[in-house]
Amino acid sequence: MDDPRRPLLNGVAAFEISTDAPEAVEHFYGELFGWVFSPGHGNPYSIIRTPSEKSAYGGLWDNRVNEKAFNWAIICIQVEDVEQACAKAVEAGGKVVSPPEKSTGPDGTIFAHLHDPSGNQIGIFSRPVQTPPS
Repeated sequence: MDDPRRPLLNGVAAFEISTDAPEAVEHFYGELFGWVFSPGHGNPYSIIRTPSEKSAYGGLWDNRVNEKAFNWAIICIQVEDVEQACAKAVEAGGKVVSPPEKSTGPDGTIFAHLHDPSGNQIGIFSRPVQTPPS
């Protein structure tokens, strides 16, 4: 059953695109699908919003800030605990390719990247539960 505070727990909750040509990628997806890009977690990361209210949000990472980075697009799955999910992924035959790391943004997001047993890359993330004020 869905937790109303985290309705996409263990589901595809986001997607990310890493690129060395962010302006061209923004233009491409903006023209093709009507996606809108806005500043997000801090440079070099932007938030992607699609026209569909039911769509997961996305992130665009300008990977020119890291000489070892490469271009990719992945789905991101929200989990309860990133460290536990990483351990479980390894037990299930996967590999941790980017260990848990805290986002530089204000929401406390922790994320990691994994490879499934066939080498497909996915992202996982968790956020502290936001309790509405009473």
